[in-house]
Amino acid sequence: MVAQGYAVDYRVYSGGAYVELMQKAAAQRAGLWGVDYEGMRQLAVRRAQVPQGCEVETIKQ
Repeated sequence: MVAQGYAVDYRVYSGGAYVELMQKAAAQRAGLWGVDYEGMRQLAVRRAQVPQGCEVETIKQ
């Protein structure tokens, strides 16, 4: 789904495993990247951050 542009890499959980696929989809304006690039960009930024009050070590356990 990430490679086709219908999802973003939720880096808190994936450890960045899908970042390159997401970047390629964004560059090609694939899937939702072609429909609402700015919305997808903002979602990707939010999914790259650890939620307030949480520590990465806690989330990954």
